[in-house]
Parts: sequence; structure tokens; C-alpha cells
Amino acid sequence: MANFNPNYNIVLDNLLLSHSLDTSRVYVTGASNGEMMTYRLDCETSGVIAGIAPVIANIPEPIFDACTLQESLAFLSINGSENPFILIAMDDAEHFRGG
Repeated sequence: MANFNPNYNIVLDNLLLSHSLDTSRVYVTGASNGEMMTYRLDCETSGVIAGIAPVIANIPEPIFDACTLQESLAFLSINGSENPFILIAMDDAEHFRGG
């Protein structure tokens, strides 16, 4: 997988430097596409983020396959069972297809 958008790395670096942020207290969240960015941001900026809280999506397979998460990462995932686009379990695929 290609490196994350370097603009996000620049933004993170500037925030850390200009606000003297303690990286042990930096958490990221995002919903839907922002959720997928949350996973990827953590995967590609290891050690900068203390935890993630993705909302309304699952980790895309290419990101999952290429990612080595931090061992001490705080993690909270929030999903709902009524979202027809983000499936909780593969058994839900039949329902999504109208089966």
C-alpha cells in the first residue's frame, strides 16, 4: 500500500510542534470515509496517535492487510446493525442483496 497522503503527515507534524501535544493523549475519530481514514492514519503514523475511534465502517481489506497496529493502541469501534452498506457479518450479505 502506498504511503498515506503526505499532507496529513504535514498537518500532524505542524499540530504536534505548534501546540506541544502529548502524543500519548492524541486520539482520532472519523465517520464513514473518515473512519477508513482513521484506520489508515493510525497504520501509517505509528506512535503518533494514542488511540482511534472509528464510526460507521469497517477497516478496508487493503489497509488491514498492510497494517501493523501499535500494541498499546486504545481502540473503540462504533457500528450499527441497520446500515446496509457496512456489514457487521458476512451473513448479512444475503440481506444486503435482498435474499
